[in-house]
Amino acid sequence: MRCLIERRKQIFRGAAILAACLALVLIAKGRVRQGAREPQETSLRDEIPMVSLRDEFKAKIEDLQTAGLWKPNRSLKPCRNTRGSDACYDTACHQRPSEGLEERLQNVRRSAVTVDTAVRNDIMKILNVQPSGKRVLIITGASSDHFLESQGLIQSLHQNVFPELNNYTFVYYDLGLKAKQIQQLKKHCQCEVRRFPVEKMPPMHQKLRCYTWKAFIIEANIRLADILIWADASVRFHKSTIGPLLKEANAKGIMMEAGLYPFSVSDHVQKIMFDYFAEQTCYFAQVGEMQATFLVFKNERFIREAILKPWLACALDSRCMCPSDPEKLLMCNINVRKYNKCHRFDQAALNIILAKLFWGYEQSFTPSRKYIDVNRDGKVHYFDHL
Repeated sequence: MRCLIERRKQIFRGAAILAACLALVLIAKGRVRQGAREPQETSLRDEIPMVSLRDEFKAKIEDLQTAGLWKPNRSLKPCRNTRGSDACYDTACHQRPSEGLEERLQNVRRSAVTVDTAVRNDIMKILNVQPSGKRVLIITGASSDHFLESQGLIQSLHQNVFPELNNYTFVYYDLGLKAKQIQQLKKHCQCEVRRFPVEKMPPMHQKLRCYTWKAFIIEANIRLADILIWADASVRFHKSTIGPLLKEANAKGIMMEAGLYPFSVSDHVQKIMFDYFAEQTCYFAQVGEMQATFLVFKNERFIREAILKPWLACALDSRCMCPSDPEKLLMCNINVRKYNKCHRFDQAALNIILAKLFWGYEQSFTPSRKYIDVNRDGKVHYFDHL
């Protein structure tokens, strides 16, 4: 009998110890979940709760309203009373259906679901970017025929931006430079030179004239800084503007340079892209084209999920950013009004995404003041004087 009692005591002690161990494991797991940071690296198909994004969307608009940065697009004339490709109101087009915030988000993010994420992941591995730990990341890229043009950009950075900026990295992507040009860059640029490995890209993305490379470069780098600035070789920064620029970018989350003339997006986008985004061409006659020459992004979840992820999905899909024979679509006759007469590739997709999200207010995301000039074909021999 005594042995039986002792045996039962041992069993009870063992059960108590096991229960205590299980409790400790559960508590530890709870602490890990509670203290885990929000992962920034998500695939195109990763599901972010729509309620969370909708709340961030609403907060974005409210913050812009409070800051006086939320402004309606300018009023437009009917298309029959405007010249050339200017943005206008197509009276023959039925009105675009109105949408709530959640419906806008669902519609703009729907495209990302159909993308082969393995291709995206392979491209990110090929680019293989490494964190710099800097707050501001300035990126440009050029081929050999735009090398002198890019020296004008570098000169404006050296003289007007870098003296007023701390905690930054400047990256120059080689999109087809000559060996001598690369040597000059490494000597004079004050930048990190990275080669864009176009030959390693999937065949569809080896055509630089499709401009899918820009979406890939920005996707690969957006999580590595607080603010990412993309500047084409033609960009010239003004003096004493980088501080206000960063402040405005922090408030807006994204900025695109305003076009010199407000050309209609419907004229400069192929129908295949409008079909991809489930839109009618004529709706976008009233949307004024913004330029992808100069882009600024804040590294925040709403921008990554609601804007950059659909943009990347479009770049990866053969039905969107890069139609067949892209070279034939480059020239846009601005004196002729005709829907779908040419294509603006990466720029076209960003314009559509912003308009779908912020319909009637997308011009709020152009800079509120003059930070840069655009000087296309402006050749500068800056390195010769260093």
